[in-house]
Formats: sequence, structure tokens, C-alpha cells
Amino acid sequence: RRFPRVDSPLGAAVMVGWVEGVDALLDREVDVCIPAAFGKAAALCSCVYIAICHSFWGIVRKLVEKGGRLTPDKVENLHPDRFPPEAADLREKLGVISEEGETEEGGQILTAN
Repeated sequence: RRFPRVDSPLGAAVMVGWVEGVDALLDREVDVCIPAAFGKAAALCSCVYIAICHSFWGIVRKLVEKGGRLTPDKVENLHPDRFPPEAADLREKLGVISEEGETEEGGQILTAN
């Protein structure tokens, strides 16, 4: 199987769902907010977005707990239904808006640094 190009060790570990690799890098306090180049066009996105695209919800949770966020364009483009019920709290923490146009708690949308 061929994987899109990812230019960071954390992004590469996330891409293949390598939980032990993600854990090791997080233990070394790598920056989870640095955008990673992802895909054929090497578009910048966060490791959180890569994990969401692959439905690696355990990894998404670990990244969010360490301060990982979505880039603003991904917050706007992710549909709330992409998140399974067990990840509804992650959807809120990441600021992915509901159908009504705001988070369920009425909070502000979080953006990446």
C-alpha cells in the first residue's frame, strides 16, 4: 500500500496508526501543533486531521490531550457527523461546528497556532 507523503515523524506515525510510535514521540514532547505536509499536493494540515481522516480516534484523543488542534480551514470543512458518538467530546474540543452553526456548548471555535 502506498501512503501520501508526510514530512514529520509524528505525522508518519499517525498516518499508519502506529500507536506506540505516537506515544513515544508524545513522551518526548514533540510539538503536536506544527502542521504536517500531507497528500499529493503536500497541503498543510495537523496530525489531528490525519488521524481523523483515518478514524484513529484513540490517536486523535492522545493528540488533543497534548494540545493538538485542527488548522482553521479543516475546522470549517469537517462535518460533525464525521465523529462517532464516542468521539463527540473531541468534536467539541476541536470546535467542529454542529448543524446549527455553533458548538453544542455555544463556545468559540478553536484554531491552530
